[in-house]
Amino acid sequence: MHPSIDVVEADPEADRRLLESLADWCDRYTPLVAIDAADGLFLDVTGCTHLFGGERAMLDDILSRFFHQGFDVRAGLAATPGAAWAAARFANDRIVPGGEEEALLAPLPLAALRIEPDIRASLESVGLRTAGAVMAA
Repeated sequence: MHPSIDVVEADPEADRRLLESLADWCDRYTPLVAIDAADGLFLDVTGCTHLFGGERAMLDDILSRFFHQGFDVRAGLAATPGAAWAAARFANDRIVPGGEEEALLAPLPLAALRIEPDIRASLESVGLRTAGAVMAA
């Protein structure tokens, strides 16, 4: 192990409290903030982006503020929560224009669809490896 690496024991309760605090902090962008599992947040910014100079400016502001607080984050902005989730975790361009969700998802792995592992394994066992392959089947 490298001597400059700090190793700390996992504390899921502390992680949950931190995520709740971050969710509260995000109400500067929208009152509609929800925790997603143990490691994510959903912000419904419908009708709010113009207050921050548009979608790109708002997303850049969010990412910059988190970075300056010491967090390494990924974000996605799309018309649906699922597309935003996939964009944040799997896509290069994190803003998905309305109506382009299918084009975003098509080349992505099945994990981008947030389906159960057993369903994903079944799809992969018959040769379906991307979201686009599933959509075309």
